Amino acid sequence: MAEFINAGIGRPDIALKRAGEQARAFVELKAMDKPTDGSRWTTPHDRRQFARFSEFSVWATCNFHEIRLYERAESKGNAALVPEEALDPSQSDTAADKLIDAHDASAALRLIERLAQSDPPSASDAEHLAELLAHSARLVRGIIRDRLAELTVEGKTDTPLHQVRQEFRDVLYSHPEVAGYSSSDFDELFSAAFAQTLAFGLLLVREATGGALVDNHAYEQMPDEHPLMRTTLRVLSLPEVAQEVGAGFEVMLQTVNGFDPKILEIRKDGSDPILYFYENFLSTFDPAAREKYGVYYTPTEVVRFMVGALDRALRDHLKTDGIADSKVHILDPATGTGTFLLGIADRLRRNVTETHGPGQAPAALRGLAERMYGFELLIGPYAVAHYRLHHTLSRKPDGTTDKTLKLPRLGVYLTDTLARPGTAAALGSLGFVSEGIRDERALSDRVKSQQEILAIIGNPPYRRLEAGENETLGGVDTYRSHKAIAARVTTAR
Repeated sequence: MAEFINAGIGRPDIALKRAGEQARAFVELKAMDKPTDGSRWTTPHDRRQFARFSEFSVWATCNFHEIRLYERAESKGNAALVPEEALDPSQSDTAADKLIDAHDASAALRLIERLAQSDPPSASDAEHLAELLAHSARLVRGIIRDRLAELTVEGKTDTPLHQVRQEFRDVLYSHPEVAGYSSSDFDELFSAAFAQTLAFGLLLVREATGGALVDNHAYEQMPDEHPLMRTTLRVLSLPEVAQEVGAGFEVMLQTVNGFDPKILEIRKDGSDPILYFYENFLSTFDPAAREKYGVYYTPTEVVRFMVGALDRALRDHLKTDGIADSKVHILDPATGTGTFLLGIADRLRRNVTETHGPGQAPAALRGLAERMYGFELLIGPYAVAHYRLHHTLSRKPDGTTDKTLKLPRLGVYLTDTLARPGTAAALGSLGFVSEGIRDERALSDRVKSQQEILAIIGNPPYRRLEAGENETLGGVDTYRSHKAIAARVTTAR
């Protein structure tokens, strides 16, 4: 048992852990006059705590005379540790001892035993992993959001966490309003993006290393084909920042390390368990995301139809070898989590397997990776797209991951599709981040201005801009009005 003593972090007061392991359960201590029922806590601080701690798989609250066991936000029972009157300062020690001796504490001991013997949850399949990862990310998101608020109240705005926040604001984000995020509450956006990038960055490293356990140095193992992801994960793993995330970082590592990588391999029926992974993740992480951000996912059947139509059009009308042709370069200008690019990779794999055998598919996919591009505005979906594409492109014929495979730098870029090429990236105080984003912009600008693109496919965002909003968005000034944008999109469709 260990006590968290880093004041102000917002961690639970007590962590239950075994030597050499991450904490497996937590106890939050409250004053004697507060209930152990977190749903009855009334102060803003306590309500935020309850929402945050409800992401733990097992935890407890205690006010010194009662203990209550929780699984997530669900109470699993409460029991008296000692009679409340025994803790009354007006009681003599003799009277208090008699009350305690007469008390049956067996119910409380059973709850404590359940708490102490609890094991961290281990994912049984991909859907369960997505759920557990989402709870971990929600915990990280809540800690970051609440910690920023606490520091602001305290007048501390120059902490390492604020420095990273400002770096994200100045360098990594390019006008989030375009994709439906509000610029008036950047802390909400930053906290959500931080949590998602941490989750999928760690997951990508674990897969790329063949299932090796990850820690806060995981960025060092990030494959070279994801340079910006490597840089971003490095920022999020800075010791001063990881310290602020506290228990959230520990639970995230526990989740990413606590499953058998085989559950992400291709199933016997040929289905890919990673296909709907982000959708499953988002249903727990932010179930209101579709309405909140205008995020809608194109059904797999529609993706397959559109990719098939593209493949046939390239063959029948442009006299190429379709998506397998080395001269065909393809762009998704609003790639999101990479669904269309994955659809193209899946069709190419099936085509090559049918005509040349499964052994030729990996080489064909590596070639595709060098001529397939995606632009994404927000780092959360961008991180997921990199993870899903790595998962698909590094797959061996038997469905397992080839950890020795060297992919080219994936052509999914964090950029505003509507921004003019050559727009200078802002310089941040963390130089290696600025360098990484400059490289990212230079590569995406090359695709915009120099690369011959033969095919464009995707499902562009349809959020309608408010009157005058187009005047404030990066890249949108290249068009005269929102009507002009809508007309161009309609014509393209």
